[in-house]
Amino acid sequence: MFIESFKVESPNVKYTENEIHSLYDYQTPELVHESKNGAYQWTVKPKTVKYEFKTDTHVPKLGVMLVGWGGNNGSTLTAGVIANREYFKSFRVLNIQKKSGSAMYPKITGILKVFELWTQIIMERNEPTQT
Repeated sequence: MFIESFKVESPNVKYTENEIHSLYDYQTPELVHESKNGAYQWTVKPKTVKYEFKTDTHVPKLGVMLVGWGGNNGSTLTAGVIANREYFKSFRVLNIQKKSGSAMYPKITGILKVFELWTQIIMERNEPTQT
């Protein structure tokens, strides 16, 4: 289930135009070594730490740099991502209709199309220049 937006109703949460402010009380036990009547003893006491959080409501653009993406698995995954991204563009150009019984056919064809395009680009870059 994907929830696009929601709102928290709580006395500890306040909304402004650009931010969400929230208060949180973190409760934990605290072990204290103290002297009582000339003797030391360990005592467990409750401890509360107050936190205040501020969250921007504007979602920034996110970029990811992938390192170590080479090899068979990286190439296959990249081809699959590009094929899915280019699915509608490439299949409209090729006039391929998705059959009701074959959900895998367009994805495989899309991956093959991406490999074909990569091969064309590599071949064009490696062609010797004529002088």
